[in-house]
Amino acid sequence: MTWNCKAIDHAVTVYPDGSISPCCQTSPNYRKPISELTNPNRFSDLKTEQPPEACSVCVNNEQQGLRSWRKNFEGYDKGLQYVDIRNTNECNLKCRYCGPHYSNQWAREMEIKLDTVHTNIDNHLDQLLTDDLDRLYFTGGEPFISRDHWNILQRLVNENKSKSVSLIYNSNLTTLKFKQLDIFDLWSKFKSVYINASIDQKGALFENIRSGANWNTVEENLFKLRDKVNVEIVISILNIWELSEFLDYLKDNKLTYSTIILNGPDYLSLECVPPELEKLAHNSIDKLEGLLDTSTITALRSLIGSRDDAESMFNHTLNHILLLDNLRSENLFNLLPFEKYAKKRILSNNG
Repeated sequence: MTWNCKAIDHAVTVYPDGSISPCCQTSPNYRKPISELTNPNRFSDLKTEQPPEACSVCVNNEQQGLRSWRKNFEGYDKGLQYVDIRNTNECNLKCRYCGPHYSNQWAREMEIKLDTVHTNIDNHLDQLLTDDLDRLYFTGGEPFISRDHWNILQRLVNENKSKSVSLIYNSNLTTLKFKQLDIFDLWSKFKSVYINASIDQKGALFENIRSGANWNTVEENLFKLRDKVNVEIVISILNIWELSEFLDYLKDNKLTYSTIILNGPDYLSLECVPPELEKLAHNSIDKLEGLLDTSTITALRSLIGSRDDAESMFNHTLNHILLLDNLRSENLFNLLPFEKYAKKRILSNNG
């Protein structure tokens, strides 16, 4: 029996550096050059007797009873049916747990000379936009500021392929415009549109986690797209503390949501909650009963106290938060329940 994932034969993800893989969850060590798009057996080496190392994320999720990404490809049986376009790191935000690979704003802040990474896919669109295409997934960077996104939609419309294609997005919802183009007019020519909005909190806490965003603008776009949008929440050490209040807000406004448990960078994951904050973390998780499914809550609980070096890793957490607060003139640290702990651990030698 071999590892059974339909993405191997029927899906492809394109990255900013010009590499490809079956899906976004595949290990970065596995990626292949975009020239392999012409090879129909490009990922066949993943059809191994035991689950391949490259697919460990899905394997681990399934072992924990969580939904794995490979479930998205069930039913695919011909040609290239799912394409994930993330071919640029061009973004207008500097989210706290992102980095220069997926945000050129991060790269500029870190003074990386080649801050914007972009793979020109114009010469590969014949292989990507096939007659079998069922779903087209855009993320980034931020897809709504990417010229490639708008060009691809227009090409599909011009070639009379759009009516059979469903569009899926991961977007920060900070803008829905590109020059004079009307996204709603273009969307009307496609089979369906579904947006995962990367929103982890609301108000000032949201603006500090998703640096550069304006909550009022995002909230307005969220309500404007109510029938097409799902709020996709990354659960981390930055937002777990008041997560139940945010989920109540979403429920009160009849907005759907889903969650992803952050596993990297490790210093922002729940594994780094130090012993003195474990009780507060568990209390915060207790409030999620009835708001999240049991398997997710169980997975969250299992992370708290799971790391032997949590206390030393949390020092990295604090340094990361405070340094970015300083560089960006933000105040995330003041919005999180870390001050008492930090004073005791960092300033105790002054007592």
